[in-house]
Amino acid sequence: AVLIFVVVLLALKIFQSIILAKLKSLAKKTKTDLDNLDLSLFSKVKPPFYLILAIYFGIKVLAISGLIEKVVNILVVVVIVIEVIQILERLVDFLTHKYISKVKGESAEDHKASLAMASALKIIAKIFFWLIGIALVLSNLGVDITSLIAGLGIGGLAVALALQNVLSDIFSSFSLYFDKPFKIGDFIAVGSNSGTVEKIGLKTTRLRTLQGEELVIANKELTSVRVQNFKKMQKRRVVFSLGVVYETTADKLEKIPKLIEEIIKPIKNAEFSRCHFTSYGD
Repeated sequence: AVLIFVVVLLALKIFQSIILAKLKSLAKKTKTDLDNLDLSLFSKVKPPFYLILAIYFGIKVLAISGLIEKVVNILVVVVIVIEVIQILERLVDFLTHKYISKVKGESAEDHKASLAMASALKIIAKIFFWLIGIALVLSNLGVDITSLIAGLGIGGLAVALALQNVLSDIFSSFSLYFDKPFKIGDFIAVGSNSGTVEKIGLKTTRLRTLQGEELVIANKELTSVRVQNFKKMQKRRVVFSLGVVYETTADKLEKIPKLIEEIIKPIKNAEFSRCHFTSYGD
């Protein structure tokens, strides 16, 4: 048992010291982030993890009581679950950091919104990992997690119903962030309201109207109504109505479209579409 313990512990230490050192030197020579990801995931595994695994394999050859074996098995499960969760957390941190580094070219306000959204997603992912890990540990302790999950499901349903509007706004903020129908600084119209986007939060979006007041709109409303984004408009069409007297001859009426086209075409950034007779003025 002692020999197996020593062999397993040495093997794990060799893996940590030699193999990871080789990967570290290799990572310096490559330009990809995959090897850096491997290092960040496994280089921070703590020594107690290796020690517990060595003890576990060492006592496997011993004839010990069922209670001690059960305690050791539970301890190993707890340690493995904690280490796996920490590896997943480091993976989430790496991916969010990689994403944030790609959006550094955004404006200060947009970058702040990206950081807030990434932090919210990180928290949600980590809470999910820990809930799964606790369920696995309780299952190995002999706890009937099916009834526990059913009870939590009923409680969660009650909470979800109570916070229905809040949760709808939060999930709508994720939709607005990833779909990006508008961004901070855009001038948008929502129904009869319009203004410049100043902030996109988890629950509400704030506009500054032409009159100067701040307009707060729930994110759920922004994903369920038609939103006009004038910032993305490349051309603006303006219709002019020109009146002529009844005494104007047919020859002159036919020349009017050509005359108007000749007036508009030389104007910079202006484009002539068409000119035609619409109706009588009486």
